Amino acid sequence: MQYNCPLLDHEHGISTVVEWSCYASNAHLVWKDLQERFDKVNRMIIYQLHHAIAMVSQGTDSVSVYFTKLKELWDEFDVMAPTPSCGCEKSKDYAEHLHLQRLLQFLGGLNDSYAQARRQILMKTTKPTLNQAYALIIG
Repeated sequence: MQYNCPLLDHEHGISTVVEWSCYASNAHLVWKDLQERFDKVNRMIIYQLHHAIAMVSQGTDSVSVYFTKLKELWDEFDVMAPTPSCGCEKSKDYAEHLHLQRLLQFLGGLNDSYAQARRQILMKTTKPTLNQAYALIIG
């Protein structure tokens, strides 16, 4: 069965996904089909981001450039694989764990010339935020 869809504008070449979805009779089936199609793509992108994040280190970059690279990768990762935000205890625990992982990753990717500063940050009695650790490193 064909439905008239106001989103279709054949003169301007609207995407075939929109065209196809306008002819579907069940929104749930459309959603399941799109999810099945794009879930594989998303998993590949998430894998590539995860790999890029794991491989990044300061190298010859300044601390600022290195930190910016990491932040951009993490931001993109967060869009593709958002953290739970329900406000429950497990969600808060997960967010805290993620922040610790990112702090450790940032510190671990710094050049050896920052070993003393890294040790001082890790030995603090209160766990610093990522931005606080960055400020301590460049300060």
